[in-house]
Amino acid sequence: MLKLILSLLSPATAVRLVTTTTLPAVSPERAIRFLSTPSNWPIIVLSSWAVRGTDIDRPLAPGEAVDEIFGLPPLLPLEVSWTCTSIGESTAVFDSPSGLAGVAENCQMDFVAEKDGAGGSLLRLAMSYEPLSPLANAAGIYRWQMDRRSHLGELKKIARSLLSLSLAFTTLLASICKPKGSHTS
Repeated sequence: MLKLILSLLSPATAVRLVTTTTLPAVSPERAIRFLSTPSNWPIIVLSSWAVRGTDIDRPLAPGEAVDEIFGLPPLLPLEVSWTCTSIGESTAVFDSPSGLAGVAENCQMDFVAEKDGAGGSLLRLAMSYEPLSPLANAAGIYRWQMDRRSHLGELKKIARSLLSLSLAFTTLLASICKPKGSHTS
């Protein structure tokens, strides 16, 4: 307990929070496209309320930036500017050197998706930052707990929904494109 209290009071230690999950039937490429599209962030991150920027409905390219609004708007609207620094078929990295004034700096979101061997993905979400206040340390512990409880469940729901939509669309196409006089058994 003493170690936890000291970590909350010590702003000098860098924080890195890592969460992993599996996404059945979602390829690593599809997972990274979804995660690197800023308009999806409020769907999967409990503390994210909105994202502002140009063309936020597509994956960011290296050098492109957006502003993420989180916290408790309108009472406590917090904002961080994220820049895509690296993106590939199975990785995406977003940096915010200035972070949140007086709270945290050198913030980074690092997404890695790998094939899970069963047609899906193993996804690792890593968030790191340098806290400048005890608030940032406490927020890290809170966010990690909330991520483990709800965000990964939301990602899995999204993956299941995408799979269901894909199957429904395939079934619909098969029924529309069925040649006249043919039947299915």
